[in-house]
Amino acid sequence: RKNGLVGYNNCLIKYIAKALDGDLYTPPDLLPENNIERLELSTVKIEVEYYNKKTKEATVISTGSGIIISKTNIATNCHVALSKNPKRLKEKGWDKNSTTIRLWAKTVSDKNWGQLNLYKENAMKDICILRYMPSPEFNIKMKPITKFVSFDKVKKGSFVRAMGNPSGMTGHTSKGSVNWLGTMDQFIEVVISQAYEEAKSDEEAMNYVKSFVQSFDKDTKLIVHGATIHKGSSGGPLFDKDGAIIGLNTLGFDKTAAENVAVSSDHIKDLLYND
Repeated sequence: RKNGLVGYNNCLIKYIAKALDGDLYTPPDLLPENNIERLELSTVKIEVEYYNKKTKEATVISTGSGIIISKTNIATNCHVALSKNPKRLKEKGWDKNSTTIRLWAKTVSDKNWGQLNLYKENAMKDICILRYMPSPEFNIKMKPITKFVSFDKVKKGSFVRAMGNPSGMTGHTSKGSVNWLGTMDQFIEVVISQAYEEAKSDEEAMNYVKSFVQSFDKDTKLIVHGATIHKGSSGGPLFDKDGAIIGLNTLGFDKTAAENVAVSSDHIKDLLYND
Protein backbone atom coordinates (compact mmCIF):
# COMPACT_ATOMS: atom_id res chain seq x y z
CA ARG A 1 0.00 0.00 0.00
CA LYS A 2 2.92 2.36 0.66
CA ASN A 3 5.00 1.69 -2.48
CA GLY A 4 2.37 0.44 -4.94
CA LEU A 5 2.13 -2.77 -6.91
CA VAL A 6 5.35 -2.20 -8.91
CA GLY A 7 7.48 -2.01 -5.76
CA TYR A 8 5.65 -4.98 -4.31
CA ASN A 9 6.28 -7.12 -7.40
CA ASN A 10 9.95 -6.12 -7.53
CA CYS A 11 10.29 -7.20 -3.91
CA LEU A 12 8.93 -10.64 -4.78
CA ILE A 13 11.28 -11.32 -7.70
CA LYS A 14 13.93 -13.02 -5.57
CA TYR A 15 11.30 -15.22 -3.97
CA ILE A 16 9.77 -16.20 -7.32
CA ALA A 17 13.06 -17.77 -8.42
CA LYS A 18 13.31 -19.72 -5.17
CA ALA A 19 9.72 -20.91 -5.50
CA LEU A 20 10.32 -22.15 -9.06
CA ASP A 21 13.43 -24.02 -7.90
CA GLY A 22 11.49 -25.61 -5.07
CA ASP A 23 13.59 -24.22 -2.20
CA LEU A 24 11.51 -21.25 -1.08
CA TYR A 25 11.44 -22.58 2.47
CA THR A 26 12.77 -25.44 4.57
CA PRO A 27 10.05 -27.97 5.50
CA PRO A 28 9.29 -27.88 9.24
CA ASP A 29 10.41 -31.48 9.82
CA LEU A 30 13.95 -30.59 8.68
CA LEU A 31 14.37 -27.63 11.02
CA PRO A 32 16.29 -28.15 14.29
CA GLU A 33 14.26 -27.90 17.45
CA ASN A 34 14.89 -25.00 19.82
CA ASN A 35 16.18 -27.46 22.40
CA ILE A 36 19.36 -25.84 23.71
CA GLU A 37 18.11 -25.33 27.27
CA ARG A 38 17.06 -28.97 27.46
CA LEU A 39 20.43 -30.17 26.15
CA GLU A 40 22.26 -28.02 28.71
CA LEU A 41 20.64 -30.06 31.49
CA SER A 42 22.45 -33.17 30.22
CA THR A 43 25.80 -31.76 29.06
CA VAL A 44 28.55 -31.57 31.67
CA LYS A 45 31.89 -29.95 32.30
CA ILE A 46 34.50 -32.40 33.59
CA GLU A 47 37.56 -31.57 35.68
CA VAL A 48 40.37 -33.97 36.49
CA GLU A 49 42.49 -33.10 39.51
CA TYR A 50 45.39 -34.37 41.55
CA TYR A 51 44.51 -34.59 45.25
CA ASN A 52 47.22 -34.70 47.90
CA LYS A 53 45.95 -36.95 50.69
CA LYS A 54 48.51 -35.61 53.17
CA THR A 55 48.09 -31.88 52.67
CA LYS A 56 44.41 -32.05 51.56
CA GLU A 57 45.28 -29.86 48.55
CA ALA A 58 44.02 -30.26 44.99
CA THR A 59 45.14 -28.99 41.60
CA VAL A 60 43.24 -29.28 38.30
CA ILE A 61 45.23 -30.97 35.53
CA SER A 62 42.64 -31.28 32.78
CA THR A 63 39.17 -30.14 31.75
CA GLY A 64 36.75 -31.46 29.18
CA SER A 65 33.12 -32.18 28.46
CA GLY A 66 30.69 -35.08 28.68
CA ILE A 67 27.08 -36.18 28.34
CA ILE A 68 24.75 -37.79 30.90
CA ILE A 69 23.51 -41.09 29.43
CA SER A 70 21.74 -42.62 32.45
CA LYS A 71 20.83 -41.78 36.03
CA THR A 72 24.28 -42.96 37.10
CA ASN A 73 26.57 -42.70 34.05
CA ILE A 74 28.36 -39.99 32.07
CA ALA A 75 30.14 -40.60 28.76
CA THR A 76 33.28 -38.71 27.78
CA ASN A 77 36.59 -39.21 25.95
CA CYS A 78 39.22 -41.39 27.59
CA HIS A 79 41.84 -38.78 26.79
CA VAL A 80 39.88 -36.53 29.18
CA ALA A 81 39.01 -39.06 31.91
CA LEU A 82 42.43 -40.73 31.99
CA SER A 83 44.48 -37.52 31.98
CA LYS A 84 47.83 -37.51 33.80
CA ASN A 85 50.37 -34.74 34.29
CA PRO A 86 53.63 -35.85 35.97
CA LYS A 87 55.05 -32.40 35.30
CA ARG A 88 52.40 -30.87 37.57
CA LEU A 89 53.34 -33.27 40.38
CA LYS A 90 56.95 -32.20 40.05
CA GLU A 91 55.99 -28.52 40.06
CA LYS A 92 53.94 -29.02 43.23
CA GLY A 93 56.64 -31.16 44.85
CA TRP A 94 54.11 -33.89 45.63
CA ASP A 95 54.93 -37.56 46.12
CA LYS A 96 52.90 -39.60 43.65
CA ASN A 97 52.30 -42.27 46.31
CA SER A 98 50.41 -39.73 48.44
CA THR A 99 48.52 -38.30 45.48
CA THR A 100 45.35 -39.60 43.88
CA ILE A 101 43.31 -38.57 40.83
CA ARG A 102 39.75 -37.32 41.34
CA LEU A 103 37.09 -36.71 38.70
CA TRP A 104 34.38 -34.06 38.98
CA ALA A 105 31.43 -32.98 36.85
CA LYS A 106 28.81 -30.24 36.77
CA THR A 107 26.04 -29.66 34.27
CA VAL A 108 26.64 -26.59 32.14
CA SER A 109 23.37 -25.11 33.42
CA ASP A 110 24.12 -25.51 37.16
CA LYS A 111 26.83 -24.66 39.71
CA ASN A 112 26.83 -27.84 41.79
CA TRP A 113 29.60 -30.41 41.36
CA GLY A 114 29.45 -34.18 41.74
CA GLN A 115 32.26 -36.72 42.07
CA LEU A 116 32.83 -39.48 39.53
CA ASN A 117 34.66 -42.78 39.31
CA LEU A 118 35.87 -44.55 36.19
CA TYR A 119 33.30 -47.25 35.36
CA LYS A 120 34.17 -48.56 31.89
CA GLU A 121 36.76 -47.69 29.30
CA ASN A 122 37.62 -48.39 25.69
CA ALA A 123 40.68 -46.25 25.10
CA MET A 124 41.08 -47.52 21.52
CA LYS A 125 37.73 -45.92 20.69
CA ASP A 126 38.39 -42.95 23.03
CA ILE A 127 35.17 -43.67 24.96
CA CYS A 128 35.09 -43.77 28.75
CA ILE A 129 32.01 -44.09 30.97
CA LEU A 130 32.13 -42.47 34.40
CA ARG A 131 29.94 -43.47 37.34
CA TYR A 132 28.38 -40.65 39.36
CA MET A 133 28.97 -40.99 43.11
CA PRO A 134 26.32 -38.85 44.90
CA SER A 135 26.92 -37.54 48.40
CA PRO A 136 25.20 -35.00 50.67
CA GLU A 137 28.00 -32.53 50.01
CA PHE A 138 28.49 -33.07 46.27
CA ASN A 139 25.50 -33.83 44.07
CA ILE A 140 24.15 -32.94 40.67
CA LYS A 141 20.87 -33.50 38.84
CA MET A 142 21.30 -36.42 36.45
CA LYS A 143 19.00 -35.81 33.48
CA PRO A 144 20.08 -38.29 30.81
CA ILE A 145 19.86 -38.25 27.03
CA THR A 146 18.93 -41.83 26.22
CA LYS A 147 18.32 -41.71 22.47
CA PHE A 148 21.31 -42.61 20.31
CA VAL A 149 21.53 -42.33 16.52
CA SER A 150 23.25 -45.31 14.89
CA PHE A 151 26.14 -44.59 12.56
CA ASP A 152 24.34 -46.09 9.57
CA LYS A 153 21.44 -43.67 10.12
CA VAL A 154 23.63 -40.56 9.99
CA LYS A 155 23.61 -38.84 6.61
CA LYS A 156 25.94 -36.28 5.05
CA GLY A 157 24.37 -32.85 5.11
CA SER A 158 22.32 -33.54 8.24
CA PHE A 159 22.10 -30.82 10.90
CA VAL A 160 24.31 -31.28 13.98
CA ARG A 161 24.85 -29.34 17.20
CA ALA A 162 28.00 -29.53 19.36
CA MET A 163 27.98 -28.58 23.02
CA GLY A 164 30.83 -28.42 25.51
CA ASN A 165 33.27 -26.22 27.37
CA PRO A 166 36.04 -24.97 25.06
CA SER A 167 38.52 -22.36 26.28
CA GLY A 168 36.65 -21.92 29.56
CA MET A 169 33.33 -21.03 27.88
CA THR A 170 30.98 -23.30 29.81
CA GLY A 171 28.03 -24.45 27.72
CA HIS A 172 29.46 -23.26 24.40
CA THR A 173 27.30 -24.46 21.52
CA SER A 174 27.79 -24.44 17.76
CA LYS A 175 25.93 -25.86 14.79
CA GLY A 176 26.81 -27.25 11.41
CA SER A 177 26.23 -30.27 9.23
CA VAL A 178 27.79 -33.69 8.65
CA ASN A 179 30.63 -33.37 6.14
CA TRP A 180 32.12 -36.87 5.96
CA LEU A 181 31.53 -40.35 7.37
CA GLY A 182 34.03 -43.19 7.56
CA THR A 183 36.25 -45.43 9.66
CA MET A 184 39.64 -44.65 11.13
CA ASP A 185 41.52 -46.61 8.47
CA GLN A 186 39.83 -44.51 5.77
CA PHE A 187 40.51 -41.37 7.79
CA ILE A 188 44.20 -42.25 8.13
CA GLU A 189 44.53 -42.87 4.41
CA VAL A 190 43.02 -39.54 3.39
CA VAL A 191 43.40 -37.00 6.19
CA ILE A 192 46.14 -38.16 8.54
CA SER A 193 48.53 -38.82 5.66
CA GLN A 194 47.98 -35.22 4.54
CA ALA A 195 48.56 -33.91 8.07
CA TYR A 196 51.67 -36.08 8.34
CA GLU A 197 53.18 -34.57 5.20
CA GLU A 198 52.51 -31.05 6.49
CA ALA A 199 53.97 -31.90 9.91
CA LYS A 200 57.30 -33.32 8.67
CA SER A 201 59.04 -30.02 9.28
CA ASP A 202 57.60 -29.84 12.79
CA GLU A 203 58.84 -32.67 15.03
CA GLU A 204 56.29 -32.03 17.78
CA ALA A 205 53.40 -31.98 15.30
CA MET A 206 54.66 -35.13 13.59
CA ASN A 207 54.87 -36.98 16.91
CA TYR A 208 51.32 -35.89 17.66
CA VAL A 209 50.04 -37.28 14.35
CA LYS A 210 51.87 -40.57 14.95
CA SER A 211 50.47 -40.95 18.45
CA PHE A 212 46.97 -40.17 17.20
CA VAL A 213 47.14 -42.83 14.49
CA GLN A 214 48.30 -45.44 16.98
CA SER A 215 45.71 -44.59 19.66
CA PHE A 216 42.58 -45.74 17.77
CA ASP A 217 41.24 -49.03 16.45
CA LYS A 218 41.14 -48.97 12.68
CA ASP A 219 37.39 -49.76 12.65
CA THR A 220 36.47 -46.75 14.81
CA LYS A 221 33.51 -44.94 13.23
CA LEU A 222 34.13 -41.23 12.72
CA ILE A 223 31.93 -38.25 11.88
CA VAL A 224 33.54 -35.14 10.40
CA HIS A 225 31.25 -32.14 10.83
CA GLY A 226 31.04 -28.36 10.63
CA ALA A 227 30.09 -27.50 14.22
CA THR A 228 33.07 -25.66 15.70
CA ILE A 229 34.97 -27.33 18.55
CA HIS A 230 38.15 -26.39 20.40
CA LYS A 231 40.29 -27.60 23.28
CA GLY A 232 37.88 -28.32 26.13
CA SER A 233 35.18 -29.60 23.77
CA SER A 234 36.61 -33.13 24.01
CA GLY A 235 34.06 -35.64 25.25
CA GLY A 236 31.18 -33.28 24.60
CA PRO A 237 28.11 -34.49 22.73
CA LEU A 238 27.30 -34.09 19.06
CA PHE A 239 23.50 -33.93 18.73
CA ASP A 240 21.14 -34.24 15.79
CA LYS A 241 18.27 -31.81 15.17
CA ASP A 242 16.06 -33.58 17.72
CA GLY A 243 18.67 -33.67 20.50
CA ALA A 244 19.60 -37.33 20.11
CA ILE A 245 23.29 -38.27 20.51
CA ILE A 246 25.20 -38.88 17.28
CA GLY A 247 28.66 -39.05 18.85
CA LEU A 248 31.29 -37.55 21.13
CA ASN A 249 33.59 -34.80 19.87
CA THR A 250 37.11 -36.07 20.13
CA LEU A 251 39.48 -34.17 17.86
CA GLY A 252 40.12 -31.02 15.88
CA PHE A 253 42.64 -30.41 13.10
CA ASP A 254 43.75 -26.93 12.04
CA LYS A 255 45.28 -27.65 8.66
CA THR A 256 42.99 -30.23 7.06
CA ALA A 257 39.41 -30.44 5.84
CA ALA A 258 38.64 -32.58 8.90
CA GLU A 259 38.55 -29.73 11.38
CA ASN A 260 35.96 -31.23 13.74
CA VAL A 261 35.79 -34.96 14.40
CA ALA A 262 33.41 -37.02 16.56
CA VAL A 263 33.42 -40.71 17.48
CA SER A 264 30.13 -42.44 16.68
CA SER A 265 27.63 -43.02 19.49
CA ASP A 266 27.62 -46.70 18.45
CA HIS A 267 30.80 -47.06 20.51
CA ILE A 268 29.11 -45.57 23.60
CA LYS A 269 26.31 -48.15 23.37
CA ASP A 270 28.74 -51.01 22.76
CA LEU A 271 30.75 -50.11 25.84
CA LEU A 272 27.74 -49.43 28.05
CA TYR A 273 25.72 -52.54 27.21
CA ASN A 274 28.12 -55.16 25.86
CA ASP A 275 31.67 -54.83 27.23
